[in-house]
Amino acid sequence: MFYGEHGLTYKTDRVLYDDCKAKIAEEIEDVPGNVVIVPESDTGWLLKYKNILGVIWWVSLNFYLTSNLWVAARNKTIYLGDPKLKALGRYIKYELDYMRTHKSRKYVKKSGDLQKFYHLYNSEYAADYLRKRGITEDSLQYLCGPIDVITTDNAQTIKDNKEDIIAFNPTKANKVMLKNIKAYMAKYYPQVRFIEIIGMTREQVADTLKKAKVYLDLGYFPGPERIPREAVTYYCNIVTSNLGSASNNVDVPIPREYKFAMQVDSVAPMCELMAKMIMDFSAYTTNFDKYRAHVQEQIQRFDKDIDIFCEYIEKNNA
Repeated sequence: MFYGEHGLTYKTDRVLYDDCKAKIAEEIEDVPGNVVIVPESDTGWLLKYKNILGVIWWVSLNFYLTSNLWVAARNKTIYLGDPKLKALGRYIKYELDYMRTHKSRKYVKKSGDLQKFYHLYNSEYAADYLRKRGITEDSLQYLCGPIDVITTDNAQTIKDNKEDIIAFNPTKANKVMLKNIKAYMAKYYPQVRFIEIIGMTREQVADTLKKAKVYLDLGYFPGPERIPREAVTYYCNIVTSNLGSASNNVDVPIPREYKFAMQVDSVAPMCELMAKMIMDFSAYTTNFDKYRAHVQEQIQRFDKDIDIFCEYIEKNNA
């Protein structure tokens, strides 16, 4: 394990996660036979090496797209529903941060450069982007980190203990949409409670999702997203935006009519749908069986996909 960020090397004598058994690397040796795996958010490291086999693991396409600081500032402003002028302030803040910390702004931009590397992806959304950049199928492989579900309850026990709760993650939500949705529900369905998932332990998140009848996600889906996958596993009915990976039927395989554009005229139909999902909860849960199966498949195939990747390395990096 080698720790660094945008060209800055971090010195540490231990790995950051207790369950990781990797050793700490003091340097990266640019010699044939070595492999370096970087996240899509920090591909600049690959530009430093000529002989090493470079691999990019695409966990969040949005992180790559926002390597461009203006795009990062603009997108965050739009998704949070802030005034447009706030994008300029964010952009200046990002630029000053890079100057102050001496971070490198280099990243793999050109399609020709991207085509030199091997790509692991965790969503069809990212794979489709890479194909459009000229990455061929023999340089692409699916590898999605599975969720770790915390439960000893069976499905019926979870369903029987549901309450009239809508759970949501406020961190990435469009603030204007969230405000309007809460106001609508308070007016027409005051018995419904909202619980925000923020500052919770893993156990508290699990307990909240076990109780909630609906999980609402108003954010951008840069990848498969952890909390929606946990929510559907705990038999929440799901309502999302239609942004990012939620726009296709592979990464978030729920009925198309449960995905909404982040605009004012979506508020009423979204709220009425959630009200139906709460009042007639059991009638909707089977609509998410495909999504639950998809999440379970990710858990079951992860080790096999790692083996496939290792086989590729052995064959192509001797």
